[in-house]
Amino acid sequence: MAHKDKQRIGALLKYTRQHLNLKQQAFILDKHGVPICSLRTYIKIENGEEVKNDDFYELLLKRWYLKYVTHPAAEKAMTACFSLLEDLCIYEESTAKTQMQAHLRELLYYEDQNDYYLLFHRLMAFLLAKDGSNLEALRDAFTLVSLFGRDDYTPFYFALNEINVMSQLDTDLTHHLTTYLRQNQDDSLSNRFIQLILDHYEGKHYGVMQRIGDLTEDLFCTGHRHAWLTCLQLQILLLWRIDPAYVKSRLLPRLQAVDEDSLALDDHIAYLSCLAPLLWSSQKTQAAYEVLLTLRDLGPHQFLGFFPLYMHCKENLGLPIEKNDFSLDTQSGDSSYYLAYHYYQMKYAGQSPQFLLKYLYQDVFASLEKGTLDFCIWRILWDEMARLCQQTESYKYFYLCYRKYAHFFATDG
Repeated sequence: MAHKDKQRIGALLKYTRQHLNLKQQAFILDKHGVPICSLRTYIKIENGEEVKNDDFYELLLKRWYLKYVTHPAAEKAMTACFSLLEDLCIYEESTAKTQMQAHLRELLYYEDQNDYYLLFHRLMAFLLAKDGSNLEALRDAFTLVSLFGRDDYTPFYFALNEINVMSQLDTDLTHHLTTYLRQNQDDSLSNRFIQLILDHYEGKHYGVMQRIGDLTEDLFCTGHRHAWLTCLQLQILLLWRIDPAYVKSRLLPRLQAVDEDSLALDDHIAYLSCLAPLLWSSQKTQAAYEVLLTLRDLGPHQFLGFFPLYMHCKENLGLPIEKNDFSLDTQSGDSSYYLAYHYYQMKYAGQSPQFLLKYLYQDVFASLEKGTLDFCIWRILWDEMARLCQQTESYKYFYLCYRKYAHFFATDG
């Protein structure tokens, strides 16, 4: 038995044992309670150290009804998938996704003979689907990463962490990515990009500001549109309070020069999410509104976060507020976005200004503070607060809100 196969079987056994929540001493026992091998030997097997006696591997596989038969075509498909990981997980290349789906279809023919292939397919399918709605599946995917002994786990961890953060399920899972990257630093575009995102998550905004301009430019020049748009979103978010003039004069023209038709769906949604607030801040309300209409059709989940901007544009343009405006699916949306959405529902349902004022302060603002929100949404809701205070001639909540959240408005955009 080849050493590579022994390493894989060891990883497969470890995953199975952890999945069954068994201790190593119990896992090595056969059906009659007799140890298949010594505990010391089994620890070596799990750790990928080669044990000369092949029988131990065979018996442990048989004991837990695991299959491990390799096939050249399946090995070729797995190798191809690994080579596409970075393009798929970090740069969101649409061709990489299509190619990987084709390789996974090839692998499907051999999965009933090899559980290692089966688990690999499960992890890849999770990365392709980007479905973070199930915390248990997300945790399982993090566990599966260690099953595949590669020198570089970065694309795996980045993609999983991105799903985790977008879904706001379990921030502790970010620790996997943080720990790995702190131990494996290099100057590749991939790692520069991931380090930048990580520093932002950890609140190291000064460090981010020093490097984000160069990296955004490098990613644009190399044609990595998904990573470039992600960096651009972050750059807009950070610069808005520091140098709004730069955001409008430099970043808006760059965005407007992008060929929308060349973007994949996810990238198109990210592009529109950057463009709409920039157009609005440049007093191009009609253009911002039209972008938001497209965003509503392409990405209703992402559109929920921009609902206050959408309503603000409609109000400023004198457009009628329609019943259809409040037909969004809010079940899978972020809770803070739902609260802002619900504010407008109550506003146009005739709820009293006093109630709306209290709701904005106690619920909406308190919730929005916990997440990273586009500055323009804060600005719009802040103006809503000021309008309600004037309407009710009560400035209690405005004063309280200003004391608590004034740091969001240090620079007027």
